[in-house]
Amino acid sequence: MDAASMHSSTDDAISAFTAPARGDLCHCFCPGSRVLRRGGEPCDVEDVRRGDELESLSVRGAVVREVRQLPRREHDIMAITYAAVHQPSSSGTHLSVTASHAVAACRPSTRSFDRYRAGDIEEGDLLRTWLAPAKALHVQPVTMTTHVIEIELEDTFASFFAAGSQPANQPAPNNERGDTSLDAFVEVYGALAPVAEPSRGCIKLLRWRRYDKFREAFLESPDLAACRAALESCGFTSDLSESRNVWEERLGFGKMFCRPDQARAVLHEVGRWRHYYNRPLLNSDIIVSLEYELLVKALVRQFAPRPQKEPEEIVLSIADAQDDLAELFPRASAP
Repeated sequence: MDAASMHSSTDDAISAFTAPARGDLCHCFCPGSRVLRRGGEPCDVEDVRRGDELESLSVRGAVVREVRQLPRREHDIMAITYAAVHQPSSSGTHLSVTASHAVAACRPSTRSFDRYRAGDIEEGDLLRTWLAPAKALHVQPVTMTTHVIEIELEDTFASFFAAGSQPANQPAPNNERGDTSLDAFVEVYGALAPVAEPSRGCIKLLRWRRYDKFREAFLESPDLAACRAALESCGFTSDLSESRNVWEERLGFGKMFCRPDQARAVLHEVGRWRHYYNRPLLNSDIIVSLEYELLVKALVRQFAPRPQKEPEEIVLSIADAQDDLAELFPRASAP
């Protein structure tokens, strides 16, 4: 089914809620959200279990690998209101996801849909619902205190469809969970899904002045558990304290959070940076790909016993390393 080419019968606008900045948690839904099981049956996100098959446009389908409930805390929620392109309106259903959550979207300057962080969706972007494309009309922040649910799929490139709950400070228009008809469901992705990169092959080295509770935030908290497990399953680790570069120099005490297909190139480039500048990574240094940047910054704010200034950001390019290593290590490359 080509959802982008189908027509919609909905008269209601639909709102998607995303969490940037302070409360950003990776690829998560707020309670009350719903997803479509295979066959088009709506299901509460809290009732999704390992092994469930979700409705998907992906050839290989969307089978749930893991479901995680992350801790209750305050989140900044970004409301993105959207409506069918041929029937704009001002009310409707809501999807609650975090800023790092990958959503299928199409920029006005492009002709195809790609994976974008929900926090990067802009007014005028097209989103893909189950029945028709819709246009993002309005963006508004909302603050909520809640736990969130993360769904990881067997195929990280697979998509599925979700509709959401009404924020606590706004009344639901139709029922307590809002409208969950098929034309209210928007195409999203699960945990670990890669997103479109503004600049190909760029990562960031974030350098804070202090490292208060960094071990608890990055190596022990459940928020990055999926990323840590994915790296470990491919022979990598988030803790770089034992890693060395090709010159047999220790990289230092930094941490790394990126996709597994990027990890080898990231280590190669960080090793070069460490050698040429003779600067080993400090405990306060965190290397991130685009998918994890907002989450890492949010965790620093949440765990720090006292406020920290924004980190120094050093942009490192791994594009050349990815191309070179792809020839030597084909499995390191994303499908």
